[in-house]
Amino acid sequence: MTRLILVDDSALLALTDQSHPHHSRAALFLETSRIRNYQLLTVTPILIHVCDLIRSRFGAETAATVADALRNSTIIRVESLSEDDLEEAWRIFRTTEDREWLFHRCSAAALMNRLNIDTLFSFEESLSKHGYKLLPEVPR
Repeated sequence: MTRLILVDDSALLALTDQSHPHHSRAALFLETSRIRNYQLLTVTPILIHVCDLIRSRFGAETAATVADALRNSTIIRVESLSEDDLEEAWRIFRTTEDREWLFHRCSAAALMNRLNIDTLFSFEESLSKHGYKLLPEVPR
């Protein structure tokens, strides 16, 4: 059975930046995701956020290359928000006090709620306090 896993910005940044401390683990997780029957997806606001971060760190050409690769990926599907998802994202944004919950994370949570996804491909340990399971597990 296929398991849906949402890819968050920390994983996409780790995949993109070879100097990132989690790059090797992220690449290995991505490489083995099909064998494990994981269907990876992200949401448009995360793609936009990652492209903005990459542009500020590495320049416009690198950001455009990453955006094109993600938009055309056969491994990570980029989902657009429905009107209902957008309303749910705004509700989460307005009602969540956690300062780390920027809009891109709220939009991911809205999609995860709709699709009943409980697992993230992420290196952002703070997300686990919101009840999400994180993969790959980070050794302590």
